[in-house]
Amino acid sequence: MPTLLIFGDRDFSPLPDIAEMFELLPNAQLAVLPGTTHMNVSRRPGELLALITPFLDARYAPSAA
Repeated sequence: MPTLLIFGDRDFSPLPDIAEMFELLPNAQLAVLPGTTHMNVSRRPGELLALITPFLDARYAPSAA
């Protein structure tokens, strides 16, 4: 299952743990937002939209036949 992991670089999860989780998930993408925590990621809607939209578009785009 394609997975998009989004974390802040000041998150409560240490970056090495996040990197390990990323490596364990096939078909995953990782985005680390600078200068933010887990709780503040949602306060950056423009950046989230810029990450989530292409991820979903790539997954749900009609197949070229």
